[in-house]
Formats: sequence, C-alpha cells, structure tokens
Amino acid sequence: MVTAIIPAYNESERIKRAILALGSSPLITEIIVVDDGSNDNTAKNAYSCGAAVIKVSPNKGKGNAMNLGVLKSQNEIILFCDADMYGFEKEGLENTINPVLKGNLDMSVAVRPFVKFISSFIPFLIQTSGFRVLKKASWNQVPVNLISGYQIELTLNEVAKVNNWKVEYTTLPGLKHTIKEVKYGFWNGFMARIKMIRDIFHLFLKINIFNRNYYLNNFKKSTRSMDE
Repeated sequence: MVTAIIPAYNESERIKRAILALGSSPLITEIIVVDDGSNDNTAKNAYSCGAAVIKVSPNKGKGNAMNLGVLKSQNEIILFCDADMYGFEKEGLENTINPVLKGNLDMSVAVRPFVKFISSFIPFLIQTSGFRVLKKASWNQVPVNLISGYQIELTLNEVAKVNNWKVEYTTLPGLKHTIKEVKYGFWNGFMARIKMIRDIFHLFLKINIFNRNYYLNNFKKSTRSMDE
C-alpha cells in the first residue's frame, strides 16, 4: 500500500534501524533505499535488511535521490524518511500514514514532539522535516527543475500552498534523528549543516523575495510525466 523511500549518503551505521522501524508497519509493503554516492557499506547493509537499493554515483543530492525512489516505487502512496531518523513505532507511524492513505490529506508531515513545541517560536523548523507521506500524483506536481538537494522540503511546502493541498503537521512520538555533528564529527558536521541552511535560505529568498512570480508560475504547472 505504501512505499517508503530513504535517501542515504554514508549512512551504513544508521540505515538498518531506519529500515527496521519502517518495516514494523504492514502498511509499508516496499522500502527503497537510494544510496546517493556513498563510499561506505550503506547499500550492503540496506540489502541485508531486505530493502530494495538504488545506487547513484556520484552524489547528486537529496532531491534527486527522492525522485529516483519515486520513479521505482510500486505504490501510489509515498513515505519519505531520512536515513538518520529512528525511534518511532508502528502506531505513530500508521497515524502519520493513514490520513493520506484514506484520502483525507494530500501530505502528512511528521516532526519530533520537541520541534512541534518550539515551532510556535521558530515556525521554519517544522517546515523542513524529512518525514513526509504524500501521494505519488502530488509529488509529480513538483517541477523537475526544482527537485534539488536540501531545498526539496521547502519546495514541497510551496507547491502544497499554491495547489491547495490538504496538509497536516503532526508529532511522531519517539521520533529522533542523529545530528550531523555526531555523524561526521563536529567540524565536518557543522559545515554540512551550514551548507544545508544556506541552500534552504537561498531558495526561500528566491521564492518569497527575488523572483516570486517565476516560482509561483512553476509551482502551478500541471503534473509532469513520470519519465521526466
């Protein structure tokens, strides 16, 4: 019924726990890991857990990895989960999936309870969650030229607004993720975080300040074909 897609780059130490957490729900009948140019055992460890694996080389970014997963998916409902997410259980997972599966929402976005709390002060945080459930048809409304790197979550939010998707942001009990400073060491992780924030902020400025009409027109484009 649902295909879970995990974009992953050098996540060999964490990929198994993400796959096992997603596999706890019978609603998820397919798990695809997109190994985005890793130089560790991400693909091998994903295979060992029974996930389908798509290998990309060289690294082409998160948005591209997500799109490749959608192209290979067998189901009409898609769940995106970052490879460093873990801790959630079957009940919370299905509470996130069911509103889209039953047709009540176009996109369901899950966040950690702590992030949900502080989002009242920093709304931007809740909007960048990498844990999302949506219809494949909704994903295909995203212009292919805007499926890029860490900008993809912000792009999805804007496409949802322009096309009047029904979207709900909910808490997923137990949801955790490993921060970049832990994964890559403090300095390398900090620099990776700065790059992510820079990419997102650049797109935010383009959409909302510098070229608003261009992006609005792109976001309103009709659904693209699956081979784009």
